[in-house]
Amino acid sequence: MSSRGTHYTFTCLLIYFILDFFKQKLKERGDQIVISGNNINAMRIYDRKIFCIMSTVFNADPEDTGKTHWKTKQPIYKANMLNAYNKYMGGVDINDQLLQYSAYDRRCVKWWKKVAFRMLNISMEMLFVFITIG
Repeated sequence: MSSRGTHYTFTCLLIYFILDFFKQKLKERGDQIVISGNNINAMRIYDRKIFCIMSTVFNADPEDTGKTHWKTKQPIYKANMLNAYNKYMGGVDINDQLLQYSAYDRRCVKWWKKVAFRMLNISMEMLFVFITIG
């Protein structure tokens, strides 16, 4: 995808193509493992829970979040890809929330009708978002 000019950042729960990446244990909050190669960066971090994030655009260099620790008053630094994920993930959550208002989930309908109506709802919602944002 990167060779085509398509860039992405996403979280992953169960991607086991890099076994050493998942065998290493994270014990304390803030522990992280970073690997990069072939135009993709992967990071496994322990915050409230252990999660993985991968990106072709952002890297794991520490970046100032603009916030300070409440007790020590020192600036808080997070990885560049985490800041970008936290910044842009809200749009996906809002889109999912708006789709639930017009959800078409009927038990008696065939599966292909559910898929068709879901795709129609997603396309109408994306059109609504594009029109309102500009």
